[in-house]
Amino acid sequence: MKHKKGSGSSLFLMEILLNILLFSVMLSFCLQFFVKAHKLTNSTTELERAVTCCSNAANMFETGDGTLESIYSMYNNKIFVDGQLVVYLDKSFIDCPSEDAVFIMTVTLLPGDSPVKRAVVSCQKGEDIIYQLTACQYRALTPIDLGGNANE
Repeated sequence: MKHKKGSGSSLFLMEILLNILLFSVMLSFCLQFFVKAHKLTNSTTELERAVTCCSNAANMFETGDGTLESIYSMYNNKIFVDGQLVVYLDKSFIDCPSEDAVFIMTVTLLPGDSPVKRAVVSCQKGEDIIYQLTACQYRALTPIDLGGNANE
């Protein structure tokens, strides 16, 4: 009796198909991780630039006279809206015309009569606030502020 031995090519073909299927499944999972990492990198970069931008404006407020005018001269494309200083920023966080703006930085003075003047500086993309901080400008008290006489 003669036994006919198969060539084994069908088994080899099945193994290749199984490897391709396994590789494609692994590729889809890994691709999702790469996309998520890319989005996380972009959002981290935006946050870092927003922190820098807001910190610069807050430093200008704190070292100035406690008014929005101390920040006003630093930017070319800005407007005053309802007591707020609004600065339009492009994707690189450089001030730009409002038509090209991707981000908006606002500086709002908080009401108060004390020697401490406060302002809220925030940076947003659309309706989402990326970063926000409060800056304080301290004015030294003089004897006149304390109700004393200037000659004392």
